[in-house]
Amino acid sequence: MKNFYFLVSLPRAGNTLFGSLINQNKKVCCTGNSIILDLLWQNECTKQSDGFRNFPDENALNNVQKSVLHSYYKDYKAKTIIDRSSWGTPINYKMLKDYISPNPKFIILYRPLAECFASFMKAEAYENEDVMINHLMDTQGFMNMTATSIVNVLQSEDEYLFLTYDELVSKPVETIKKVFNYIGEEYKPIKTKEFEQFSANGIVYDDSVLFSDHHTIRTDKIKNKQINVDDYLSDKLIAKSTEWDADLMNLLNTK
Repeated sequence: MKNFYFLVSLPRAGNTLFGSLINQNKKVCCTGNSIILDLLWQNECTKQSDGFRNFPDENALNNVQKSVLHSYYKDYKAKTIIDRSSWGTPINYKMLKDYISPNPKFIILYRPLAECFASFMKAEAYENEDVMINHLMDTQGFMNMTATSIVNVLQSEDEYLFLTYDELVSKPVETIKKVFNYIGEEYKPIKTKEFEQFSANGIVYDDSVLFSDHHTIRTDKIKNKQINVDDYLSDKLIAKSTEWDADLMNLLNTK
């Protein structure tokens, strides 16, 4: 039986580096962007179909839902799976509680929102700021859904480990030790120089299907390279992002 933890984090927050370091231990696997929620939601939508309403065997379909996570990771060799997705949005959180675990355990990897936006612009992932915001902060946008997930997890009574991008890149060994202590696995030394690109169970990202290369990281060493958000973002977006970060930190500090 595998152990599951749920990673909620903003894009461009060090997820690929985090997974590359974690996955050096073969007993643990941090996934890429997971499709588990897509599978759960597609099955959930079946309950609205004419076929289901004509013969509404809800218990049978719920059994399928409860088996999705374990079936998907059945052939993964790792004992502990850290599944990365927007698990904390209201709908996703309900499916998680209903079908997977009444007491899920989360890992939050946090980076200031302005730095995440600036990182996208620096990578020339979008032609301009407006296009980026329309795409990422749409109701179903990746940034909006992951930001919502972080807030909802912090507001929940569930257990979580809060990590930051800064501590990951400045103190990678100490940060990964925290993770292994949290998930109850023995820490073994990791490479922080000349390590491999991210892979999970032998699978690597194919960014040719995306609009830019999002997942190739520096592997010769880990460097805490600060990004000057003023070089890439408007004052208006920086102000909005800073306000959101302040609200999030206030929420964290009241826990």
